[in-house]
Amino acid sequence: MRGLASDLLLDIERLESAYNEILEVLKPEIWEEEEVTATQFHILKTLIKKEKWTVTEIADAMRVRASATTVIIDRLVKRGLVNRYRSDLDRRIVYVEINPDGKDTYERINSKRNSVLMKYISQLPESTLVQLVSSFEQLAAVIKNK
Repeated sequence: MRGLASDLLLDIERLESAYNEILEVLKPEIWEEEEVTATQFHILKTLIKKEKWTVTEIADAMRVRASATTVIIDRLVKRGLVNRYRSDLDRRIVYVEINPDGKDTYERINSKRNSVLMKYISQLPESTLVQLVSSFEQLAAVIKNK
């Protein structure tokens, strides 16, 4: 039975090292030629889920501060990928929505990302993949239920 903190710390170090090695390969393959960052892509991914969002709703969905979200949305507006407008009923409320160019960008990058990930993940034996997914889901449940 494992109980030593040093063994757990070694496993954490191995996990972090493997994760960083994966990102070193995947980031350039997915993002090198793209006009949006991974963070901007995740906002587009959030926005595509429903018609309109407030900045606070986006920040809550992404689990980040609204101020950080506003900066990223400003860049997406400048790139012409999202629209921002005030509510007709309450001018203090600002809505953000993905526009057709943003949807096209999201779909293109998502397709590219899926292709890159499938290229590597498909090389794992099915049993390993099932175990990997299960392990991540278990870790997510532990963290979510802190």
